[in-house]
Amino acid sequence: MNKIKKYLNITLVALIIWGMSACSKDFLETTPTTDISDQDVFKTTSGTQTVLNGLYRWLREYNSGGTSRHEDMGQKSVDITLDVLDGRDVVIPYPAWYYFDHDMGFDYTKGTYSKPRGIWNFYYKIINNANSIIVNIANAEGSDSEKNRIKGEALALRAYAYFYLINIFQHAYIEGADKPGVPIYTEPATAESEGNPRGTVQDVYDQIISDLTEAKSLLPASGARGNKSHVNVNVVDGIFARVHLFMGSWSAAATSAAAARTGYPLGSQADFVAGFNDYGSGEWIWGLPFQQDQQHYYYSFFSMYDMERAAGYFNMRMNDDMYDSYSDEDIRAKKAIGEYPLVVMKNAPPINSTIYTVSDKYVIRKFRDTPEQTGHYILMRSAEMILIEAEAKAEQGMDTEAQDLLFLIQSRADATAVKSTNTGQDLIDEILYERRKELLGEGLASTLDIKRRSLPLVRTGSHYFPGSLPAGSNRLVWQIPQAEIDANKNISESDQNPL
Repeated sequence: MNKIKKYLNITLVALIIWGMSACSKDFLETTPTTDISDQDVFKTTSGTQTVLNGLYRWLREYNSGGTSRHEDMGQKSVDITLDVLDGRDVVIPYPAWYYFDHDMGFDYTKGTYSKPRGIWNFYYKIINNANSIIVNIANAEGSDSEKNRIKGEALALRAYAYFYLINIFQHAYIEGADKPGVPIYTEPATAESEGNPRGTVQDVYDQIISDLTEAKSLLPASGARGNKSHVNVNVVDGIFARVHLFMGSWSAAATSAAAARTGYPLGSQADFVAGFNDYGSGEWIWGLPFQQDQQHYYYSFFSMYDMERAAGYFNMRMNDDMYDSYSDEDIRAKKAIGEYPLVVMKNAPPINSTIYTVSDKYVIRKFRDTPEQTGHYILMRSAEMILIEAEAKAEQGMDTEAQDLLFLIQSRADATAVKSTNTGQDLIDEILYERRKELLGEGLASTLDIKRRSLPLVRTGSHYFPGSLPAGSNRLVWQIPQAEIDANKNISESDQNPL
């Protein structure tokens, strides 16, 4: 993976600069510097902490994939991409950012386009710098407890990156664990490094599970951490829950999901009213904050959703069929989403009126920025874990427990909700649809759910690009970036994912 080595020194120095802070402080309280060498930074745990802090910044940094596009802003740009690629629930008006991801032609999944390259670079930069931390921390000056914590967080972040890579750049685990996955690296790349070949899907999952298992053994069992932006054992359990869910390991998924939400009770309707912008909410297990001087203006996650934001594109809409599926009393839609006139990109080319043959009235208002444009980015919350647990219980035939868990989500959204009496596959289908309603806009219940369940993609209702794909379609598997094939002698054109 020669693309890693190209970015090693650049990203390591950048992460150091972004991450400079005392360990007891928020990772955003930075002290920029330019005189720290690659060798010196790992001499102490405090120095290594700066690199780790920089990794968290990388998760929400503009242009983190190196494509210089407004749709390149870290993890949340990946989340948006997964939602609009699915396109069943979140639709995009023309012309607007992410419009081409929404196109049923799926051209942006091709290896010659910038989006696969940006996502690939984004996650491999996390992996490479996590590797630098993991291999150097043992020799750093500092307490064993600090070394364990830092290494545990780095291992979890590496697992997190591999989880997204394997599920974006290949079919789901259930489609074949022996299929070619992505290159696996556990050592930092250097200028002399040779790119690795693609490991199998099973190889990648084995690495993820190994990393998470070790991370959980190293992190404080109490769940203590300095800031909710950082990984703790609850976050590790949450990633574990996702991994087990995608592998169909139902008992393990339920256990991990229950552990992840321990200490993070499901909140009230206040998060929906506020606009999901504050990781201080008790339900948020993991989130990323911003400071006033670090706002992203137009190239922000909130820019794409919040039409009341001073600097924004506000181009996310809800499909009519999804809107109609919410009850009139559901805070997630009917009370939190209003009917607004069409809003297109500023300075957009003239509108082709023939494109507007569908409804464009449901602007998604789930995510609203703060007046200072310092809204936090959500990465994990208890509602997702409850739904994972419900699905896993239903898959094990534990219908009553699954119904109870599902009702926790439904009754929070709508006080008039009635507990489901569905059983078997009907209950599983209801839970999967509830994931779409609850997690809309979070990138968790869209394209990846279709892939992991080997479901057909069928767009009904209002769409700029109506259509369908059969289960297991190659069009939802992103191609390896052409730049990677060109640079890595262990990956050739014959290794490319078919369209």
